[in-house]
Amino acid sequence: MVSRQSLYILFSLTITWSPLALGQMDSLHLLTPIIVEEKALISPKNTSNPVYTLDQEQLERSNTTTLADAVKTLPGVYLKDFGGIGGLKTLSLRGLDAKYTRILIDGIPIIDAQMGQIDLSTYPVAQFSSMSLALLEPSGTLLPASAYNGVNFLSLQPSTSTPKNGLDLQFGVKMGSFGLFQPHLLIKNGWQHHQLGGFINYQSAHGVYPFTYQNGQLTSHDTRKNADQKALNALTNYQYKNNWLKSTWNLQLQSSNQGLPGAIILYQPNALGQRLYRQNWSIQTKNTAKLSPKWDAVIQYKWSENHLTYEDPTFLNEESMLRNTYQEQHHFTSLGLRYEPDTSFSVYFVGDLDYSQLITNVSQLETPRRYYWLQALRINWHNSRLHLQGGLLHHYLFDQNKSSAATRTQKWNANAGFNYQILKKQALFLKMMYKGLFRMPTFNELYYNLVENPNLKPEYSNQLDAGLFWEKRNWAGQEYVSVDAHVFYGQTRDKIITVPTQNLFIWSMQNIGTVENKGGQVAITSYFKMGKKAGFTTTTNYTFQRNIDRTDESKSTYGHQIPYTPQHLANLQVGYDRHKWSLTSNVLYNGARYRLPENSIGNYLPPWFTQDVIFLYKMWLNEIELRGRLALNNIWDHSYEVISYFPMPGFHGFLTLTIII
Repeated sequence: MVSRQSLYILFSLTITWSPLALGQMDSLHLLTPIIVEEKALISPKNTSNPVYTLDQEQLERSNTTTLADAVKTLPGVYLKDFGGIGGLKTLSLRGLDAKYTRILIDGIPIIDAQMGQIDLSTYPVAQFSSMSLALLEPSGTLLPASAYNGVNFLSLQPSTSTPKNGLDLQFGVKMGSFGLFQPHLLIKNGWQHHQLGGFINYQSAHGVYPFTYQNGQLTSHDTRKNADQKALNALTNYQYKNNWLKSTWNLQLQSSNQGLPGAIILYQPNALGQRLYRQNWSIQTKNTAKLSPKWDAVIQYKWSENHLTYEDPTFLNEESMLRNTYQEQHHFTSLGLRYEPDTSFSVYFVGDLDYSQLITNVSQLETPRRYYWLQALRINWHNSRLHLQGGLLHHYLFDQNKSSAATRTQKWNANAGFNYQILKKQALFLKMMYKGLFRMPTFNELYYNLVENPNLKPEYSNQLDAGLFWEKRNWAGQEYVSVDAHVFYGQTRDKIITVPTQNLFIWSMQNIGTVENKGGQVAITSYFKMGKKAGFTTTTNYTFQRNIDRTDESKSTYGHQIPYTPQHLANLQVGYDRHKWSLTSNVLYNGARYRLPENSIGNYLPPWFTQDVIFLYKMWLNEIELRGRLALNNIWDHSYEVISYFPMPGFHGFLTLTIII
């Protein structure tokens, strides 16, 4: 079987280059791009869409341990958090599903076997030096074709800079609430054209915390149980770089053993002993070559194998035990060319092949397979004040399952954007963007659940955005100030809604005929310099969004907000830094939402807000840097839920100590 797959993949390397190829196969996870590359941070001035960046210093001063911590404060982002250390954490931007967020490492998609959604809490921030969130992929970056099939683009830049003295070493440990013990080690060694590095992160926690739950007039006090977790994330990488070639190789292991705390239901225990075991292996390589002054090429490949086991010791069957196993095998190949006749014009062509298969002990499934061809053609042009970009995306998807007839799906998408500097000598930019999207249901949505829905239809979506970006330095007593304001509108046909039921593994899925999303967002950032060694930073983000069911006027849900999409999202971050130390306060607000499509009183979830305080101190002993960070979260001990029946922890705190050599 492996030999046949390998031959097919090698053969497909030539097929993906042809415009007449059968199309593109939607990858198992159609995500908004998250890219890990050794490039400068994406600038809002050079893109035709909203872009928000966090550099290493900002990540450090914020309460960010994982990607989930980092993204939840960005405009338009609603982090679906299922509570506690081991709770699933996924990203929703402007009410769109997490699978529209493309996540890549060094240009190659992350593949995850749990529900087709990337759990952002499993990726430590320590292995990255910066991140950027955007809606349309920036020019100048040769990405896989599958990266363009997403709404938002989360770009992660790894910590792969060449060590100053040949060898860099960082060791840290985080301890605190929920019995958390989380050490990590980052090591890099560079010589001549080579660099070798490694990262390892281990996490152990019992996950237990008290909570208060309000059910009508009844207030109950209980303890969150079966939320323990042990997880290992290990990565090793090698890089070779000269004047015309850059080659990177990565090997990664992710392994975890965790309990699945159940939904809080009156008079029923919230811990029934269900467990989830995961072990994911991946090998990937990216090779970028400068063929000539006008031509660049990139070849990428990734193999991954994800093992997932779900156990329920209370399941009512003859064995009084349910043990479902899933083994997902994945091959991804991408070939790309960029032609740049001059500095103002460039053309990109990229072809991908994505192959996935699912092996499981679930009796009714007969090893489903998915072949997905994807081709992208993109054009970029700019002068001193105007930047234009646009592209076409062709999908061809072939699903095969012995228990049912094979299905073929073909689709074209287009996207376009422009960025115009309104005033020649002022940093004031007008931006507009259009993007068409297509998403097939993942294996997870079709097959992974005890309540799976094999009849789910693909999603089709169109998204529009228009906005203004302005920035100024040394203005009104401020060292720096920027304002980024946007309005957006979109429609999604056959939107796939996923809602958890019994626990974080048992979900229900359904299509909603037509969903309309519209709204606006604004981000304001300012920095005041106070003397030579002190500064005061403020960041304010606000989003208003309406995600409405527009399917059938005769239905009771017509005109109602779709589940888990708050109308109001806001964040205020205030920081003061002085030489060796900094103090940051972060307030996060989420508005009211509903747990089900019908916006009734019984489905209403009230708004909530939390405030975190982070204290960071640095000191140096010769060339050794020591860092200490104390994070106090939810300092007002508020009781709240992001997802219904999954209570969040109250006041808690963590201490992180780091040594950098």
